[in-house]
Amino acid sequence: MGIIPSGYAQLLDPKLDTKKTQIINFLSNHREIGVPVDSSSIYYEEIYSKELAAFGTSVSYYEIGLALNEGGRYLAIATENSFEILPTQDFNDDFIRIMAPLRNLDSSEKTPTVALLAKVKELYEYNENPPWILKK
Repeated sequence: MGIIPSGYAQLLDPKLDTKKTQIINFLSNHREIGVPVDSSSIYYEEIYSKELAAFGTSVSYYEIGLALNEGGRYLAIATENSFEILPTQDFNDDFIRIMAPLRNLDSSEKTPTVALLAKVKELYEYNENPPWILKK
């Protein structure tokens, strides 16, 4: 197993345990891992998550990836009714999808929105210029 990026307290957040098959399939589809044999695959042990922001109990944003020095970092959005992982390739294209879960929240719950967007933008910038790719 690789090294967990600094600042991460855990591998996969227990709140996301029911989503592990969806996460593994997403990472497989994006060629971060091989094709999973089943949801109890060793890949589950290599996945990390970091909660970027929570808005009450209804919306949470996570960074998801592999606990390795190389590989993409992806944005996951969990609401009471859905769970979506974005490929984090084009921030402008995904902006509406990122903000949509916040539409129905009252203004007191939206306080950390600017901080969230800064963290999300970092994910997109990381994937645009991955540090493990040699620059010419």
